[in-house]
Amino acid sequence: MAYRFYVNSDIVFGRDSVKELPGILKGYGAKKVMVVYDAGVKAAGIAEQVLAMVEETSIPYVVFDGVIPNPTNEVVEEAAGLARCNGVDAFVAVGGGSSIDLAKAIDVLMTNPGSIGDYAGIGKVRHPLFPLVAIPTTAGTSSEITNVSALTDTQKVVKYVVIDDKLANPQATENLYTVKKAYEHLLTADSTHFNREILRQCSLNEYITPNLTLSLIHI
Repeated sequence: MAYRFYVNSDIVFGRDSVKELPGILKGYGAKKVMVVYDAGVKAAGIAEQVLAMVEETSIPYVVFDGVIPNPTNEVVEEAAGLARCNGVDAFVAVGGGSSIDLAKAIDVLMTNPGSIGDYAGIGKVRHPLFPLVAIPTTAGTSSEITNVSALTDTQKVVKYVVIDDKLANPQATENLYTVKKAYEHLLTADSTHFNREILRQCSLNEYITPNLTLSLIHI
């Protein structure tokens, strides 16, 4: 029996690595960016920091802050409509798995016809996607490094996934990490001697410090 484990994202991390965001977006040649996040990220002040980095590029941007847990088809279509109307050609997703999964799904509809439900399953995405920068703020789904978008079909009352390698193209995906994510791994019941040692080493090397807010991951 053969199995495949696919992780194909480019990861940037370290002190103040969120400051790499302007250069990444300029490197993609983005003309209009959509920043995707939820109310919690906004309330925590994280969205404000990210938007400040986007503004440094002078690239016009639009915000979709209507992310909900387990994004529905309806939310995907709403956000994709906003992205189309604004001519978006790059995405920045800030938050947990729902924000990143939603951004991936929007991205699918920007370059592929039909509705998002048409791409349920494996390998159904026809065309390459626009660049996506993920800034995960929680430890959970690891959506920032996978080729999966988990969504909810409210009509069929089921959760489903869109799985395609185009959702994790290393040429168009970047990732930024947070100190909170590292400490969550340390404080959970699943914490092990291994991840505690990794965290200790990161702290010694100043990759993780009390002053670190965000670090980057390209998807």
